[in-house]
Amino acid sequence: MFIHGGLVSLDKANKTAEDLRPMIMDDDSTAYPIFLNWEAGLTTSYGRHLIYERNGISYKGTPAAWAALAITPFVFLSDVGRGIANHAMNTIRAHFFLLTPGSPRPLRSFGL
Repeated sequence: MFIHGGLVSLDKANKTAEDLRPMIMDDDSTAYPIFLNWEAGLTTSYGRHLIYERNGISYKGTPAAWAALAITPFVFLSDVGRGIANHAMNTIRAHFFLLTPGSPRPLRSFGL
């Protein structure tokens, strides 16, 4: 089973599946490859999030679609604000773990 990584367009994911299928079949003739592909490109995924998807619910084609579209600027500003706040928190947290003697070292896997 092959599940493609994030930020991949559906066309690219399908192309990868087409390229991998013969290699899998040549390696093991009893294998039956299964590929899970979906549209996950940066512009399409984030665009849907901005315009008409909220919390896993798509409002596209529903009576509430106009409201989802109307709050698009606020969704974007919220994303930017959350990104800035998370960056600050993660930076402080990383410095705390690196500089505090005796603190747990969750970054050891990165050689820190």
